[in-house]
Amino acid sequence: MQRDAGHAQCSSQNGYRIIETALVEHTAFRREEEAVKKLLLILMLSSLIVVPGCKKVVHLEEKDAATECAENWLKIVDNGHYERSWDKASDYFRKSVPRDMWAKQLTLARRSLGKPVSRKVLDKRYLASESKRTSGEFVVIEFETEFRRRTVKEVVTPLRGSNGQWRVSSYFIK
Repeated sequence: MQRDAGHAQCSSQNGYRIIETALVEHTAFRREEEAVKKLLLILMLSSLIVVPGCKKVVHLEEKDAATECAENWLKIVDNGHYERSWDKASDYFRKSVPRDMWAKQLTLARRSLGKPVSRKVLDKRYLASESKRTSGEFVVIEFETEFRRRTVKEVVTPLRGSNGQWRVSSYFIK
């Protein structure tokens, strides 16, 4: 019987060793798994950094063309030709606000600011949208504009039309 007890004790110890070995192997596997997860996370984050940089290069021409459109349109506004700015805007813009209402609102807003003194581009963001209301390519351009009475941010968003031309689709003064 002692033999059986010793055998049982030996089997019991072997069982613990097997479990202990399995736990060590499992822990090592988990560490490797965590290391792989970290590596994948690093790769994913680095790809997010690289891809936007590529998009910026790809859309550089679009941003430049849209900025030129916005600056030309703002010259019309700066000269007080508000009805003409409405005429030069996109279909989306003209459907959003009636011509006479646009002229009245802009007259009030610009009167409180005074004449523009200087303007510089702060940011340009290319966007593509597939929604029912605003489908197409946009560039959101933020300007810092110094007027005689105060400095404001103007946000002008040109939209590329089906003919390839850029036209202003929205204008905000912050």
